[in-house]
Amino acid sequence: MTGKQPDPEKIPLTAFTIKDHKTVEACPEGHAPYSCQFNGKNKVILAHFDRNVCSNCPRQDACPVKFRKNSTVLRVEQSTVFLAEARERKEDKKARKEATGKRTAIERTNSSLKCSQGARKLKVRGKVKATLVTGIEIIGHNFKQIVHFFKGDIRKKAAAFANNNNQGVIAPIC
Repeated sequence: MTGKQPDPEKIPLTAFTIKDHKTVEACPEGHAPYSCQFNGKNKVILAHFDRNVCSNCPRQDACPVKFRKNSTVLRVEQSTVFLAEARERKEDKKARKEATGKRTAIERTNSSLKCSQGARKLKVRGKVKATLVTGIEIIGHNFKQIVHFFKGDIRKKAAAFANNNNQGVIAPIC
């Protein structure tokens, strides 16, 4: 992601309980605002918290809430909330690794379909015909995988790949 990195010493916006990206329900300490408005024109969320509660808060220095005359206000643009959530998802290494694994698996399947089933260029035109031909090619690929599985070829290749991968060998795509 581009842009200014958030201050690690500050409380992130994702620590606040925000419902539907429009209303703040609670701060990280669990205190609910006494008033919350969403300006649909400017796409800004305004949440007013009790000044006495915020002044006694142990996380007051790191909180993005601003002190005003009678209350404390959290003013956040809706796009900032979206960006904070996206940044948090990006930083979640476990979810990222899981998503990357899925991407690798489907790319491997697509490559196999192109090489073995001739799905590189279709010989038909039209959405319906292309869908039918692609579906038939996928069924053929699945039958081929089942045959290899029952012959034991897949287990042998997986074991050989695991042994070679420890030595830095890259597996062929086709």
